[in-house]
Amino acid sequence: MKNNLLKQSVIAVLVGGALSGSAFAANTQGNNAISTIVKVLVGDKNDPNNPGLINLVDYLATDVEDNTAAIATHTQRLDNLDNRVNNLNKHLKRGLASQAALNGLFQPYNVGKLNLTAAVGGYKSQTAVAVGTGYRYNENIAAKTGVAFTRGGSATYNVGVNFEY
Repeated sequence: MKNNLLKQSVIAVLVGGALSGSAFAANTQGNNAISTIVKVLVGDKNDPNNPGLINLVDYLATDVEDNTAAIATHTQRLDNLDNRVNNLNKHLKRGLASQAALNGLFQPYNVGKLNLTAAVGGYKSQTAVAVGTGYRYNENIAAKTGVAFTRGGSATYNVGVNFEY
């Protein structure tokens, strides 16, 4: 539909411009003008450098349609990438908040003592709560574990053993 409208517009402009001139004052000149219009519109099969405007319009219209489709595809891909980056950013903030909360958990100090500990951590707009426990076996060995939760349901955890000499 767009191709036909474009062709008709080009033909109307070219034919209208040629007919309004003085080329039709004499019959021979008129025939030459029509021949020139036809060569410009349709092309000259004896001249490979003159494909004709109609063929050129078809070619350009096809290029425009192909480019429009490619732009739509790339726009969709960019939107998908934008969503992935936003989700990654949210997960990163949650992960860093969880790590901050886990870092706040205490390790037991006294031999033979079990501790229960809790901490809150945050990063930018995300927060996490961590709970953990630890036990000091003797002056040289201690262990602890913890788990942190974010509002989005993500959980991170850690387990550690400490040897002191």
